[in-house]
Amino acid sequence: FSGISEAFLFKRTDGKKIAIIITPYHLGPFRSIGSSMLNVYIENELQRRGIEGLVLKGCTGHEANLVSSNESKKICKEIIEGICNDVSVFTDTICYYTPIKHRRVSVLGLKINSKYLLIPTLHPEPMEDLPPVISHFASHYNAIIVDPHNSYSNRFSGLTEDDVSSIIEAISVAINNSNETCGKFGIGLKRIVPTKYGLSD
Repeated sequence: FSGISEAFLFKRTDGKKIAIIITPYHLGPFRSIGSSMLNVYIENELQRRGIEGLVLKGCTGHEANLVSSNESKKICKEIIEGICNDVSVFTDTICYYTPIKHRRVSVLGLKINSKYLLIPTLHPEPMEDLPPVISHFASHYNAIIVDPHNSYSNRFSGLTEDDVSSIIEAISVAINNSNETCGKFGIGLKRIVPTKYGLSD
């Protein structure tokens, strides 16, 4: 499996740098196996270089799990080199779109450096692992999709064709949403690492 990772870079007035990265890899299957720790590798290495990082999941399923943690470390290195090179551009203006609701789908939208960043959800209905067909559709509109993976449920067995169609329709509505507010913004990121729990928990 191969894919393109996207990164948005921000520099605060106090000099602090923050990076938001959306990867095409599935952060699994579990514990430290495969790509389960990819986000941690990236965030830790960025922090070592003075950048606070946040890794988000794109439209992927378990077919996009990496085979080994060594592969994850290699990909981490490539992503870090791409973020920390001399031609990286920092964002200072964002456009915020009023959240839309289409059928059962809600979409939060931002526009950063001419790219749409969209977060669709079926919440409070269960939803996880948005399929790549959604990001392929969105890419035609210069949009990046974040999978919030935010409503796992034991009664959920997977997205239906109707779910996927509804999400694609909602993305189209969100992209055509003209109700935007653009301007300078403030950004913050606080990292809290629990010390009482390990991988076995």
